[in-house]
Amino acid sequence: MKVSIIGAGRKRNGIGPYIGKYFHENGAEVISVLGTTEKTSLQAVTALKRYGVKAKPFAEFNEMIGDEKPDAEVIASPSSTHYEYLLKCVDLGLNVFCEKLFISYEEEGMGKKVEDIFWRWSGF
Repeated sequence: MKVSIIGAGRKRNGIGPYIGKYFHENGAEVISVLGTTEKTSLQAVTALKRYGVKAKPFAEFNEMIGDEKPDAEVIASPSSTHYEYLLKCVDLGLNVFCEKLFISYEEEGMGKKVEDIFWRWSGF
């Protein structure tokens, strides 16, 4: 399984690198990392090398998906970005592993957003 990671850096207390390590150790091929900038994605890729991960850095979601064609997406970015990435991944038919909060408590209409994700996923 080819996996891409959104938010594999560790700026504050993120667990993206550890999720990448876990996937790698359990037979997944971590092929790419999406960061906010080219610099942060390169830092994340460099940090993952200590676990044997050889991933390509990206700063643009659509470019990463188009170039790498992953089977699954790990969403380990700040929780305020989860909803946007969840919708994109579901619409593309990607398997998703979303850490932390599924959707940020700060978002308005959380119930409707969660319902929307599941409706899209189910194909309705």
